[in-house]
Amino acid sequence: MGALLGLATVLDRIIAPVLTAGRSLGACCMGAMAVVILAQVFFRYVLGSALAWPEETARFLMLWSMGLMAASAYRRGGFVAIEMIVALMPRRLAAVLA
Repeated sequence: MGALLGLATVLDRIIAPVLTAGRSLGACCMGAMAVVILAQVFFRYVLGSALAWPEETARFLMLWSMGLMAASAYRRGGFVAIEMIVALMPRRLAAVLA
């Protein structure tokens, strides 16, 4: 049992900085996504000429930020999920799945 606790401690020391880096990179992706969306709004409505690349860029930044932050959310007890189907189920079945 002591060996498993020692291994868990070593892994925690390795994983903690990786999770911190993932949260930081995810936050940078969210900030970049906001800048890209604001640039698109400016070019489309102020200058009257929409750019071709901001929609795809914002979509990929959103996906990367979710992917980078999902491990931290899971470690803190959260879970990244789409709950539309569970919301449509009867309560007992949804409770069993949860």
